Amino acid sequence: MEEDRKKAQEEYEARKKQETERLIECTMFLRLVKLIVNQSRVTENAKEVLNSHRTFSCEKGFALLDKNREGKFAMDEILHVFAFHGIEVDSDALEGIVELIDDDEDGTIDFREWQAAVSPSSPSLRD
Repeated sequence: MEEDRKKAQEEYEARKKQETERLIECTMFLRLVKLIVNQSRVTENAKEVLNSHRTFSCEKGFALLDKNREGKFAMDEILHVFAFHGIEVDSDALEGIVELIDDDEDGTIDFREWQAAVSPSSPSLRD
C-alpha cells in the first residue's frame, strides 16, 4: 500500500515537472515571438524615418557601399566603409544581416536586395 502511494506521488511529481517545463518552453517561445515582432516594428519605423529624410537616396546609399562599382557589394566592402567612418562592427552580426538581406544567397547584396532591405515593406508606410 505504501509502495502504491509512493509510486502515485512520483508519477504526480513527474507530470507536474513536465507541465512546468512545457509552460516554461511556451513562455520562452512567446517571448521570442514578441521580440521578433517588436524588432520588426523597430526596423520598419527606422526604414520609414530613413526614407522620409530629405537627403536619403537608396541609390546613393547603395553606391556608398558598392565601392568596386560592380552593382553589388559583399561583407568586405561593408566592413571597409564602416572602418573608414570609424564605426566598429561585429563581423559575425554583420554576416547575419547580410545573410538576411541576400535573397539569392550568392554572398553579395545587389541593388534589388538592398532596395528591399531599406524600403518600408508595409504599403501603409509608403503612403
